[in-house]
Amino acid sequence: MKRKNIFYSLFVLTILAIRFEVFIFPANRIIIDGLRINHFWIGVAVALVALFLLKSYKALKMIIFPLGLGLVADELTFMIFSHRTIADYWSVYSIAGVVIIMIVVFIFREKLLSKIYN
Repeated sequence: MKRKNIFYSLFVLTILAIRFEVFIFPANRIIIDGLRINHFWIGVAVALVALFLLKSYKALKMIIFPLGLGLVADELTFMIFSHRTIADYWSVYSIAGVVIIMIVVFIFREKLLSKIYN
């Protein structure tokens, strides 16, 4: 399987896994010192860790960067266009936004890979 297809597959699988997890456990939240942490911020942290890894860790980057990007993409439109309720998470805007982000990442996946992994 080509590198760009592995990247995109991990990206999409991350989004599907998070959507499934939220569907099964809608009240599951990460709260640290009274502050609710959305999976968006976990994705930002994971993606940043992947970006700062050395070039010798390309295989590890190939795994963790699309995971972080998927976490960010899943919640981005939800955070921008909603009141952050569970109903808004499953709204047309949230789902359409994720699909649009998935299409954009698919179109630009080769450029994204060349910038990140080289």
